[in-house]
Amino acid sequence: ALRYRGEWRNGLPQGEGTWYYPSGFKMYEGNWSRGCKHGWGTEYWGNGQPRYRGEWWNKKPHGQGAEYSSDGVVLFNGKWRVGRSKFDVWDEWRSTWAHRVYTESASQGAPAEVHKARSQALLRMSRR
Repeated sequence: ALRYRGEWRNGLPQGEGTWYYPSGFKMYEGNWSRGCKHGWGTEYWGNGQPRYRGEWWNKKPHGQGAEYSSDGVVLFNGKWRVGRSKFDVWDEWRSTWAHRVYTESASQGAPAEVHKARSQALLRMSRR
């Protein structure tokens, strides 16, 4: 079973706290609001490697943050804007928000369409 260590309010995680996988590795460490990831925090893969480190809003990446593969490779580092099942990522090259749709088909745990878009954005940035 998952375990939580940290601050509580009205029976829900609130403030600073950490969720753990049954294996003992951290699942999420950071800020909570009304039982949701909210504020600054790090979500981890089951092997203990960071999966996403940055700002959260209502359980979802929002603001500045970086996403990592399970072996520690940075997949995307930048600004996030989230809403329901779709979100926008900041495209540094064009200085605009690029809309992406979340799909369940995934590569390295990242949605396939988003992973492709992030790879293209990183490639463009590396050519500067």
